[in-house]
Amino acid sequence: MIFTSIVNNFAFEFKINGMESIKIAEQLALKNKYDEVVYYSQWNECDVFVAENKTENEAPRIGYPAFIIVDKNQARFASSYETLDIMEIHPIEDKNYSGEML
Repeated sequence: MIFTSIVNNFAFEFKINGMESIKIAEQLALKNKYDEVVYYSQWNECDVFVAENKTENEAPRIGYPAFIIVDKNQARFASSYETLDIMEIHPIEDKNYSGEML
């Protein structure tokens, strides 16, 4: 019962904010030759979408997803650092770690 309530509240919130967000994300995706976007999650109070290509003729892409972050009616692609944070992947703490990505 509580889980259903949480899911329904999330769905309601996404309908209000997400319908505009998804259209904004779709515009950015189409400009960058992606076919569609799929809602991924909320991150830092922003809606996050995955840009995807559904074209059958293309080879599968390898690597991290192309995340689109929508904040205050503006969309942009996530940086590599943001992508790791969205996916909750954090580098191992190391005294010799310089802060640079490989």
